[in-house]
Amino acid sequence: MEQDAVKIKSANKILLVANPKNEEACLASIGLGLSLRKLGYSAFLATNPENESVQRLAKPLLWQGYELREFIISVDTSEVPLEELRYEQTDDKKRLDIHLKPLVGGLAQDRVGFSYRPVRWEAVGIIGIDNLRELHEIMSQNSLHLFDTPTFYISSKRPFDRLGAWEVINENASSVAEVVVHWLKKFFNYSPTDIEATIFLSSALSGKNDSLNIDLLKDQASTNLLRFAAETIEAGANTKEASRLLLKKSLETEPDRENQENLSQATLVETQTEPQNEQETPIPTAQQVMVHESEKFAWLSLTKDLAKNENMTENKTSPAEMLFNLVVKSKPKLNGGFVICETTTGNPHSEFRCWLTHQNPFLLNQLSELLRAQNKEAYIVFSVKASSLSEAEAKVLKLSKAAFEFS
Repeated sequence: MEQDAVKIKSANKILLVANPKNEEACLASIGLGLSLRKLGYSAFLATNPENESVQRLAKPLLWQGYELREFIISVDTSEVPLEELRYEQTDDKKRLDIHLKPLVGGLAQDRVGFSYRPVRWEAVGIIGIDNLRELHEIMSQNSLHLFDTPTFYISSKRPFDRLGAWEVINENASSVAEVVVHWLKKFFNYSPTDIEATIFLSSALSGKNDSLNIDLLKDQASTNLLRFAAETIEAGANTKEASRLLLKKSLETEPDRENQENLSQATLVETQTEPQNEQETPIPTAQQVMVHESEKFAWLSLTKDLAKNENMTENKTSPAEMLFNLVVKSKPKLNGGFVICETTTGNPHSEFRCWLTHQNPFLLNQLSELLRAQNKEAYIVFSVKASSLSEAEAKVLKLSKAAFEFS
């Protein structure tokens, strides 16, 4: 295994293979390819992703099948030895002339042949593919041949078959992107920045919030996702670009800013409020993010039980906050953000308190300040009684329609 690692690290031409239907693996492969090129490697992607937005990112890395092929001219000199072999390039550099001068006589056309030599890759990376059948299908469709090429396999889950001589697997990781990033750090001492970090963030989230419904703290994997998201954002990931990519929009297309300023002019009406006890205000901790497209609201539910979540740290934006910002920013037409806090749990007719902001996008890291300052101009408070969070949600949505003007 150490020998394979040395071969891979000393390789120059590296081919990366991912299932074109797997958006998460394709994005991770693109991030890896860009990182390897920054490190001086000649890295290419073997497959073109199906997603159009991802295709645009993959284009500079895509191997076209002919870029590295060798075109061979073969001359049979067994009967007519050559006296001279030279080549000339025309002044406009549009043609290369190869001159063959026989020692005696002429050179018949049937003595000259043409052929190709397939690319001999120095290393092949297999990203997020689970079995040999899937790998062989992808390779055959793209006319790829591994020969005796050293291979390495990167995934966040154990494969059905042994696919690489060197396996890089972390089943506790939130995504294959997280495995790739940590592998780059450990093996190449390289930390992705800017565009690579953005792509890795998109990869990690691509299979987690297709409908923009994120159960952030449901299990350990979700907690890992929060940590990894924070890690990529700290490394320079652009959450706005990542969210556009997740919504299958071009990274080069500006988001629709229509109604962006509507919130500042929204009409607030009198609603039933209750005095707030500052000591009872829970630390904001994300449990679930939902976007109500018809009402143009982003909804974030909070529970007191999760207030001591380890991802929350003083004076620092938590991963949960970062992900919420990512979701809200991906919907530029949102008119507001809900934050629901379940003040008591497990009892019928619990009391739910809702802070309704008219700032856009709603930033969670400002919530604690707003609550402590009780800034009535920044938000209004609803208090409703319900037997479940979903019932509270329905009641608050109904009340809120009177609080905003919708276009």
